Amino acid sequence: MHLESTNPTLTATFTPEQVIFSGGKFGEHSLWLNVSPPERVQAHWEGYCEANDAKPVKDPQKVLRVRNLTPAQVGWCHNALNTAGMDTDHDVTETVTFGKTFVEGTREDLMQMVSSLVGMTGILEDDPCEAYSADDPESLPDWMKERLVEQAIRCCETAADKIVKVAR
Repeated sequence: MHLESTNPTLTATFTPEQVIFSGGKFGEHSLWLNVSPPERVQAHWEGYCEANDAKPVKDPQKVLRVRNLTPAQVGWCHNALNTAGMDTDHDVTETVTFGKTFVEGTREDLMQMVSSLVGMTGILEDDPCEAYSADDPESLPDWMKERLVEQAIRCCETAADKIVKVAR
């Protein structure tokens, strides 16, 4: 069972013995799983969400759209997946949609994108050439190379932040 809500601060954490709802304005709420059938857990989750002005997400595999990205951020999202790699059993670039100022995909795909963006910042620090789009990077002055790396890292970090806000 997987529970999500429209409020990213509300979480449902499952342990072998219980489920713990947290992040709400009235504190935590827990249920023992050995005496709580899935229907009861779902009903309590719906009540917890309602008490915190949120709604439970009915379909966690729903496609989510992250809006208001810059074209550069969208580009780095795509580059990061291809360069930093993925930990999924499918190619996320085939299931995610890249628009001019948005990306969209399932929560799992978007969180993989965040992981790739975080990995990309390390790659950029280790191999700054990844940030250059010039045909002859050696012709670029050093100050410009440094600036391109700084901008690329900032694009990756801010894109990851925006995606996390939507995907959580």
